[in-house]
Amino acid sequence: MLSRFFITYKKFLWTSILCCGFIISCHGNIASGNPAFPGAEGEGANSAGGRGGDVYEVTSLDDSGPGSLRAAIEASGPRTVVFKVGGTIALLNPLIIRNPNITIAGQTAPGGGICLRDAGLAVSTNDVVVRFIRVRLGNDSLRDSDSISISKGKRIIFDHCSASWSTDETFSASTNEERLDDVTVQWTFITESLNNAIPGKGSHGYGSLIRGNRGAKYSFHHNLYAHHRGRSPRPGNYDDWSHDKDPQGFLLDFRNNVIYNFSGSYAGYNGDHESITKINYAGNCLIRGQNSGQSSVAYREQSIYNKGFFFNNAIDGNIPPDPFSLVRFPPEYTPAIAAAYKQNYPFSTDSVLTDSPQTAFTRVLADAGATLPERDAVDERVVQSIINRTGTIIDDESAVGGWPFLAAGTPPPDTDSDGMPDSWETERGLDSSDPADRNGDRNFDGYTNLEEYLSWLVRPVISCQSGIQSVTEGNLVEISLNRSGYTTSTLRVNLEIGGDAISGEDYEPLSSSVVFPKGQTEVVIRIQTLIDSRIENAEQVSLRILDHPDDYRTGDSDRLSVSILDNTNPDQVPTAVRNSTGHYR
Repeated sequence: MLSRFFITYKKFLWTSILCCGFIISCHGNIASGNPAFPGAEGEGANSAGGRGGDVYEVTSLDDSGPGSLRAAIEASGPRTVVFKVGGTIALLNPLIIRNPNITIAGQTAPGGGICLRDAGLAVSTNDVVVRFIRVRLGNDSLRDSDSISISKGKRIIFDHCSASWSTDETFSASTNEERLDDVTVQWTFITESLNNAIPGKGSHGYGSLIRGNRGAKYSFHHNLYAHHRGRSPRPGNYDDWSHDKDPQGFLLDFRNNVIYNFSGSYAGYNGDHESITKINYAGNCLIRGQNSGQSSVAYREQSIYNKGFFFNNAIDGNIPPDPFSLVRFPPEYTPAIAAAYKQNYPFSTDSVLTDSPQTAFTRVLADAGATLPERDAVDERVVQSIINRTGTIIDDESAVGGWPFLAAGTPPPDTDSDGMPDSWETERGLDSSDPADRNGDRNFDGYTNLEEYLSWLVRPVISCQSGIQSVTEGNLVEISLNRSGYTTSTLRVNLEIGGDAISGEDYEPLSSSVVFPKGQTEVVIRIQTLIDSRIENAEQVSLRILDHPDDYRTGDSDRLSVSILDNTNPDQVPTAVRNSTGHYR
């Protein structure tokens, strides 16, 4: 069963905003009903981030000073951070986001993208959006720290980030104060915590500490946990907030995560005794690795006041008939307590498009983590360890090669420093000498022009595949189009149909567009060839995916040709085969 996951994944890879110049005077009103960005889901999806604010350019990889990431983070007011340089930032102290309304757009970095090392990234404020950032702490830091942590605030979303080489938990959202709510962590790699890194601390290679109270809700979905000793995850509600003091408790929605090579007797657990935690645990894919042993427990419970909804979770490709067989209960759980724990329906949370475990496996390995401007060698290696079922828990980053080189790259020209390249503005009728137009909304969809550009950078990629090079007339040809990236909305893809074969004579007419339904990663185009009475040479029908300036971009395999062979002419030679060359973006 697991091999089918791997085959599916490999197949998947191969096929894979008011008038210009108008300044928004009330930050956030332009898109009060919009998610933070297309594809944002869960409890933190409605974060305003830096919408309608200033632009800060990161031009230096220094820890601090003009042009540094720290300077942008420590600024006040709504702001969007864009990067004019790629590479690794060696931090002297943690980066702490204390001032609200910020978007950190790692997808704008040129070269190899951005990585932080030697200290962590922390959030303690409202309306934070962080995308496509890597934080790899490392043992050289001599710090007892998470790579990424969230301790205060509301409306916070992390998307497509990579966190690793922590000396405590790797990515945590945790507080014992009444000040953390509406959090999403999605499409993120949470991998390779350092197990024995801090002298005297003992084994502490953990994934996530996820704690809240007073009705707080967090969403963790479509993330990868790999090579941790434990806490994949560790949700809870500090016992200081006991069930009588906090009858609402905390809710974690944990779905469609991939958990590989968890150590010990279980992957995740709740260790609190007196407080209330509710969990939706759905569509997750657990895979045992070198350190996992034979355990088939996904989650260990503790407090008798907790409640859980478990549904459609797989371990090594198998979904047990009893979803609660993946849960270990403590001795104090009487049959009545266990029955009260087991929920037949999920707790109410903000929507997340939910996949099967198999689909989650494929999508997470293909698309999660800091994939823009490109996936780095660390994440590539981790993915391969899962495919090959190799890799172990580590104590030091040197065991796996340390930090890779990330090229600085060259950013596209941006004359007015509004975060949008000149060429992109010109193509859309904006003014590349007017920085104020970043906060306009050219198509009245509720997103600013700058937000439109940031989303344009992460458009879905559409590719085509057909293993057939020729077909005898009268037969059916099936061609797959594949979508990678976000699939949370319906998407129409335009096609150019060509070749010397005649529509209506040599094949049934084809539509010049196809529609990917919401949540679907593949559509099949069926070409029914027709039999005629003529003796003729092979004719071809060709399809090319047309690039779309806003909705999607095309992959490396964006066109193909199929030869239709005459069934009465055995001497004909196919005139065309599938063409995978050309890269239109």
